[in-house]
Amino acid sequence: MKRLLTPKKSLALCAAIFLLCVSLSALADIEGSKHDFTFAANECEVCHTPHKAFTAAAPLWRHHDPALDVTVYEQYQSVDVRGTMEATVGQPNGISKLCLNCHNGVTGPAGMTQILGTDLKNDHPISFTYDATLATADGYLYDPSTHPSGVSAAGTIATDLLRGPLNDQLECVSCHEVHNRYNNLKMLVLPGAAAGWSGSGTPGDAAPQTLCKTCHALGTGATVIH
Repeated sequence: MKRLLTPKKSLALCAAIFLLCVSLSALADIEGSKHDFTFAANECEVCHTPHKAFTAAAPLWRHHDPALDVTVYEQYQSVDVRGTMEATVGQPNGISKLCLNCHNGVTGPAGMTQILGTDLKNDHPISFTYDATLATADGYLYDPSTHPSGVSAAGTIATDLLRGPLNDQLECVSCHEVHNRYNNLKMLVLPGAAAGWSGSGTPGDAAPQTLCKTCHALGTGATVIH
């Protein structure tokens, strides 16, 4: 007699297949990228572990240095008389702290990691609230709840790029796709992004500049300093 799957079992099977497909997709993207430190197999295990992770839920994080819990970072703050930054920036949190597990120079493989250290004053700020209120106060930012992200057909900046329970936190992953799903050197979230940043001296087209303009409402020929 044939055994039929109950609706509950069918749903569980579909969910398992979906998760497997997502995992395989991420694996295929990360191979050969800057986050592939194995160059062979077990790419996932550099960052993740299936057992005894340091996080109770996803992403099953492999690394944890107690010293990082009290590490103080200096973040970018505009003090230029030509402009001010309206965002309130504190300490990195959320998923950005996972990025800094390696990129602060403590855990990352020697010679293979872009070391940011704890001085982030010359880097784009992270872990701050980016919402309609900030966009209005700044005057040169798009409303993230309505402006298209350019990542998905109907997605907004908030739904596709921001994180946190309210989808209003700008983090490292707002600009960088850690599994390199879009296959570009800088691991940018924007599909079709080229190798280098505009004006960086690295060969490439203007696609990374397009990513900046996803949030920053700069008019043609405008010079705006935040």
